[in-house]
Amino acid sequence: MKALDYLLLLGAVAFLVAGYFVNSAGNIELASLMSLCATICGCIFGGRLGGRIHKKNQENK
Repeated sequence: MKALDYLLLLGAVAFLVAGYFVNSAGNIELASLMSLCATICGCIFGGRLGGRIHKKNQENK
């Protein structure tokens, strides 16, 4: 994995943890924004990983 992949995973987890604490403090709008940012990080990571797997499968044919 590349460094950006690790940063995306770490960012997604950090956004989820921060969203949990913000939600328990009562700020629902900011918590949903944190959840959206975590989802965006996860989608970008999944796209990068899927692209690498697809490229590896194309080379093996």
